Amino acid sequence: MHQAIRKFALLALLCSGGCAGSGRTPASDAEQLASANYKDCLDRAARKLDDHVSDAHAIAAAVSDACQWQSGALEQTFYSGLNPQDRQALLEKLPTSDSRIDAASDAVARERAGQQLPVSWPFVL
Repeated sequence: MHQAIRKFALLALLCSGGCAGSGRTPASDAEQLASANYKDCLDRAARKLDDHVSDAHAIAAAVSDACQWQSGALEQTFYSGLNPQDRQALLEKLPTSDSRIDAASDAVARERAGQQLPVSWPFVL
């Protein structure tokens, strides 16, 4: 169960898109800070690890591993605002893709394109 929470927390943040109709209040300062820290970690790791030649998925896996602590902090911060029933209901609605790898892949793609997005993208709710 805890692994499922880790696997889907970032996706939950992205899926809640402004919290409209999700039953959650807008992101707290702590959630926004945790989101910014995670995004910054992903960008720094992509910049450090990507040689612009290796397979992007392999680089994304390494980027995701490098940011496990920040990912965990983001998930813990996000889920601390939910009661167990709401947490379970949210987890049951989520797709089964690995959102941490998806977020890391996005960071690698931004690095390869030479783009740096504002810190608030896309994690500020």
